[in-house]
Amino acid sequence: MWDCNGGQTWAWNGKQLIHGNKCLDISGANQWNGAAVQMWDSNGSAQQQWHVG
Repeated sequence: MWDCNGGQTWAWNGKQLIHGNKCLDISGANQWNGAAVQMWDSNGSAQQQWHVG
């Protein structure tokens, strides 16, 4: 990951934030506030599902 510079190509499919074949993922499937996030292979798991609201 890099600082935002307008050149990154993230996609939002309504559930996942995707960059190439990687998704934004919650490390260790932690459900608590402040959990670390990471880039991980896209697999559709619950820790890769995001809700914006």
